[in-house]
Amino acid sequence: MTQDNIYSYASFSVIGGYDYEGEVARTLRVFASHEVAIDYARDLCNDGCDYAYVMGVSPEGVPDLAHVLRVADDEPSFVNLG
Repeated sequence: MTQDNIYSYASFSVIGGYDYEGEVARTLRVFASHEVAIDYARDLCNDGCDYAYVMGVSPEGVPDLAHVLRVADDEPSFVNLG
């Protein structure tokens, strides 16, 4: 996910997780705005999650697992979950 291709997504999915426990389903949210999704991911990290994944979702409802933004305390990075 880059600044250039965020406009190709219909929505953005965010899920938080813990290093040794994995992702937590209760943190899963879908947003129409990239900025709001990033803010929620940062809030999850501030509230105790070790990281949060921000994924773009295509107009067909398919998450882009190849270009996932990982938000964490150390720094944002891109991962491929596909």
